[in-house]
Amino acid sequence: MSQASHSRGSQQLIRTIVLGDFNDDTNSPPYNLFVRRFIDACDAAGGFYEKTWPSAFPVTRIDFAFVSRALKLKIRRCRATRSRASDHLPVLVDLKWPPAE
Repeated sequence: MSQASHSRGSQQLIRTIVLGDFNDDTNSPPYNLFVRRFIDACDAAGGFYEKTWPSAFPVTRIDFAFVSRALKLKIRRCRATRSRASDHLPVLVDLKWPPAE
């Protein structure tokens, strides 16, 4: 097995949630790199067009929640919420864990 295919296969098994301010919007090279390896929670939940920046008048989404496919989570909801705590809007993600095996 080549090192590249081993690396890709291993990444699919990692149980990971990545959240944060990426300072890049959808279709940027960093975003595209993440969606090749993870599920964009807002996209999966139908909240793809939720804008997060700037908080006073959001025009783009640069804050993301990514989950690995290995987690097998149900993504119930993803939305930006109002706040004055930052120049970004917080992102609320509602995830349902699968039943224990």
